[in-house]
Amino acid sequence: MIFFSDPNLTFAARRRWFSLAFLFSAATLTAQAPLLSAEEVLARTLENNFSVRMERISVREAENNVTKGNAGFLPRVDLVGQVGYGNQNTNQRFASGLEQERLFAQSFNGSLGVALNWTLYDGRRMFVAYDRLSQTAELGRLELRLAVEAAAESALLAYYDLVRGTQQLKAFDYAVELAEERRSLAETLWKNGRGNQSDLLQAELDLHAFEAARLREGQSLAEGRIQLNVLMGGDPVAEFSVGDSLPLAPMDTLRRLYERALSDQTLLIVRARQVELAKTAEAEAATWKKPRLDFGASYQYARTHNQAGFLLFNQNYGLNTGFTLTWNLYNGHNTRRQLENARLAVIAAQTDEERTRTEAAARAAMAMQACSTARAILEIEEKNLQLATRQYALVRERCLAGAGTAFELREAQRLLEDTRSRAIGTRFEALRAEWSLRRMAGSF
Repeated sequence: MIFFSDPNLTFAARRRWFSLAFLFSAATLTAQAPLLSAEEVLARTLENNFSVRMERISVREAENNVTKGNAGFLPRVDLVGQVGYGNQNTNQRFASGLEQERLFAQSFNGSLGVALNWTLYDGRRMFVAYDRLSQTAELGRLELRLAVEAAAESALLAYYDLVRGTQQLKAFDYAVELAEERRSLAETLWKNGRGNQSDLLQAELDLHAFEAARLREGQSLAEGRIQLNVLMGGDPVAEFSVGDSLPLAPMDTLRRLYERALSDQTLLIVRARQVELAKTAEAEAATWKKPRLDFGASYQYARTHNQAGFLLFNQNYGLNTGFTLTWNLYNGHNTRRQLENARLAVIAAQTDEERTRTEAAARAAMAMQACSTARAILEIEEKNLQLATRQYALVRERCLAGAGTAFELREAQRLLEDTRSRAIGTRFEALRAEWSLRRMAGSF
């Protein structure tokens, strides 16, 4: 800090030393931060991502519901007890002529028993209900798989976007170095009388622009790191470094992923299971048209004691059993309405499945086309980068020899940096299209 406050330093020197300090601190931070691989990102996301964890809880709830008792197979047993006290003023006259008058006559009645109720037949509704619960649990597991695929794609794309940003940051570092060299050359030519101050000022402006772009990219990287930490369910401000490559799979692999996306896509399986669930709901609605047979049994002890009245004491206990047959004959056509709605729900689920299959095929085709196009563009941009690098080297040599102009060098650098940025961006777009195809195929 004392060095930067030295009044003998010019503005340009201060700026150059500030840039060097920024690069040194960034390099030190990167060196100290642990290296995070794509495999580690995937593992942490699958274990700690909040959306995935919530879906796991929902799956456990659905699996807990798959029981014989919840479906209605098992009986219900209740312990039933009742007790009551009374204190009444009584004045009674019986047909025999006997009269009874009593003040504050007390009474007690109580009972305790065990009651069992068991549905023996309900039109096979309990069997259909068990199938519905099992299908709901399976659908929950498939939705968990969808959540895993979505979280994995988001986290891996966020990781590779950080890799892209790191490559772009290095490109800006190189651009700053070239701009520094061009500024020094313009300053030397101006001092020797072979250049003009306008070229020097333009070089300074370009240098400032590259430094500002580098700072903006650094800010984007910091924000992207926070977002990736959130996707992995970790500390948002945890520091880490990323790799330096954006790997692309061979086209043969992409073709296999495309074929798999057309047939085994998780979303298509989900829609098919939803159709089955709707058909099960229709079958369950049809059972309401059938009779129901219930068995009931109870063992009860009851005791009554009165100080006045016709019955002074009563006690009984024993077993009671019986059957109850219920068959609804008319309920305002509600059963017919519910059955018709269930049939419409089946048609809606089938239509949604057909729509999803068509849209999935379209998305897979577009992703495959995007992969092919991005790779073709990437091949061109990588060739352009080689040409732009050679072009800049030739123009630089001409300028050092005094045969070139500052404008030619500036245009050569601008072309080189634009081509480098396009190559980095195109490779990332190719990777984005590939991961979109991988998600549809369920392959990570």
